[in-house]
Amino acid sequence: MPENENSAALAEYDYPDSPPDGTANGVNPETIQEVIALSVGNYVVVEFLIGTNNIVRKEGVLTAVGVSWLLLYDEASGTSVVCDMYSVKFVTYFDPGKRPDRQEEPPPPPQPQRRMGYYGGRR
Repeated sequence: MPENENSAALAEYDYPDSPPDGTANGVNPETIQEVIALSVGNYVVVEFLIGTNNIVRKEGVLTAVGVSWLLLYDEASGTSVVCDMYSVKFVTYFDPGKRPDRQEEPPPPPQPQRRMGYYGGRR
């Protein structure tokens, strides 16, 4: 029986199938690497924190996961990129065969033009 109206809403949500008893290959995932490795073969979007406030986004098919790295395959270019596991902050998973909606990002705002030449004063 739901404890409150929020848990009732969550109970109605159709969650994706998970491995039986929360394990993968008989091992209970205890590290972020193990959790991420559960989705090898699926399309993912990974966000990395670079420095103190710079988020870099990489996406592709997750092909392998190691202790300190993960490998993403970019279908469009046919290339793979190895990523540092320790800067991963967020991973968004997609169902098999699904891809994120591609919305073009607006171009950056124009930068003010610097004027060269005469800046006042006497001629």
